[in-house]
Amino acid sequence: MHQSWPVSTLPTHQQGSCTIGEPSQRAQLPWFRSPSVHALLVVALLGSHVCLSALAAWGDAATYDETAHLTAGRTHLSGDFRLNPEHPPLVKALAGIGPALLAVPDVPETLPTWQRAHLFPDAGILVGYAYLYARPEEVDATRTLFSGRVVMIFLSVLLGLALYWTARRMAGPLAGLVALVLWAFEPTGLAHGHLVTNDVAMALIGLVLALAAVWLARMPTWPRHVGFGLLMGVGLLTKFTAILWIALIWAGLVVQFLAQRPWAKPTSSTSSVTADSSRRLWLWQRVVGTALALLVAWGVIWAGYGFRFAASDDPAVQLPVSAIATHALNSKRLAGLQSVIIGNSALFAHENRLLPEAFIFGICYASNKSRLRRTYLLGHVSDRADWRFFPLSILTKLPLALLLLMGVGLFALPHALQTRWRLTIVAVGGSALALVVLATVGRLAIGIRHILPALPALLLLAAAGTVWLVRRGRRFAALAAALLLWHGAAAVTNHPHHIAYFNELAGGPAEGGDWFVDSNLDWGQELGRLGQWMRANDVKWVNLAYFGTDEPRRHGVVGPRLDVGSPYPLQFDRLRRPGVLAISETARRGLELDDAGRRRVATWLAGAEEIGHIGGAIRLYVVR
Repeated sequence: MHQSWPVSTLPTHQQGSCTIGEPSQRAQLPWFRSPSVHALLVVALLGSHVCLSALAAWGDAATYDETAHLTAGRTHLSGDFRLNPEHPPLVKALAGIGPALLAVPDVPETLPTWQRAHLFPDAGILVGYAYLYARPEEVDATRTLFSGRVVMIFLSVLLGLALYWTARRMAGPLAGLVALVLWAFEPTGLAHGHLVTNDVAMALIGLVLALAAVWLARMPTWPRHVGFGLLMGVGLLTKFTAILWIALIWAGLVVQFLAQRPWAKPTSSTSSVTADSSRRLWLWQRVVGTALALLVAWGVIWAGYGFRFAASDDPAVQLPVSAIATHALNSKRLAGLQSVIIGNSALFAHENRLLPEAFIFGICYASNKSRLRRTYLLGHVSDRADWRFFPLSILTKLPLALLLLMGVGLFALPHALQTRWRLTIVAVGGSALALVVLATVGRLAIGIRHILPALPALLLLAAAGTVWLVRRGRRFAALAAALLLWHGAAAVTNHPHHIAYFNELAGGPAEGGDWFVDSNLDWGQELGRLGQWMRANDVKWVNLAYFGTDEPRRHGVVGPRLDVGSPYPLQFDRLRRPGVLAISETARRGLELDDAGRRRVATWLAGAEEIGHIGGAIRLYVVR
């Protein structure tokens, strides 16, 4: 019978060399040793995550980006990439498989918005609206959207399995289960794991890339370089911010390379000539291996766009790459080193056809747009990002139990860095930390979803903290169990309003608008539940100021539209009195308005009576 010993009681040399499966790493409870019980728990946790995600996927209205993403995915499957080029095609195409299996018709080429889509980068929303909502007799928007979301839930399950496998390999079966518990009931993961966006997919490929980098560093063979190149290509087809993530990982590989001291002098027992020859061969292998990985990634990008330079096989469709790259170089608002690098690189790549046209355009457009977005934080709207945005997002959007377990995990970190998993910890945790730091000093501050690739590292840290508590006796184990239950309760009690989740420290979803808006709170997801509230309270119509891209009438929401197609300025003269006003928090807080418009909204609401809210995202008022 094996006996489990706390790692801290082992000699130092045994701590660093113990392997997965040794008693010192198991930290098991008596009931936990049964493989069948363990497998049942894994299935139950994944099943719980799928159920919560599927229920939210069915009940949530289309969020702001989904209308364009899902429609673009349908066109990508047919080899056309003119629509929504600001995001790579992979995740959108995967989501498009769902509607394709339901035999949902393709996007009609006769749509006027489709014919001009390449001239207006944001035309994805207009085409998506005409495709999904304007023809209910041909396209059932609810079933179509849900079918695309099912594919996203599958990717979320894969991320849960990747976290489970990583934690189990590093610290034993208990750590694997804890990591799975944390992901299965993590509100931010549940909020975005079922949406047709590329955020959770990027978190998945980000974790896999970090683990693959360790795999490559330990044995840099040719097949491993090829495999890493394939993963880089997949990452770049998932989200353009993968460029930053890959750069951080390569920086880590360079540090690992330098740590091996290839310039060190040979020992006295080694011939100087032989040592010099070995060092040159060693260096040459790594240079060639790096070039091979980059070449493979380049080939994967071309494969993702059908090995065609043009965004469409229609010769009349040409994306305005030169115009947008020139704008990046000449605009005073975009002035900076980033514009110089991206603008000139885009022009050079386009002129020499080094990359697909849609890929070049997408990087340039996304770079420009990210620096022109407004930021809302703590009641204030700004044209520049606030460095406090992402730190406060982590502190308010993650459950308090998770934050506490992350804090405990810091106590386990010093020992973990002395084990054979040191390189994995540095790769996963270091990349995540660097991403958060760069996002904090960057100019794009919209929602916590933009640093979602850092979440797996935080969950692994919390899993380590949980195991650290369990190993310290029954009282600490009971504390760990209580924190895990508290963490799970945060998701269950807030279901299905996961996007609007805020922890107790922030005041909960009802107070979320005091902190953030947009995808941190109100992304259009509550429109269907507004319709349910109207039917339950026999409200025939409402004045609607809605931030989103769905069609209100298909949810039974009728009445004057004050937003006249979000995100355009609110039209106050359309208000019908007396009546109910339903206003999205993003519109209420004036993210898309100037100072005069925000003051007018405040004056407008001062005389109204607030009667409630829908999931924290839509406020309800009686106006007389």
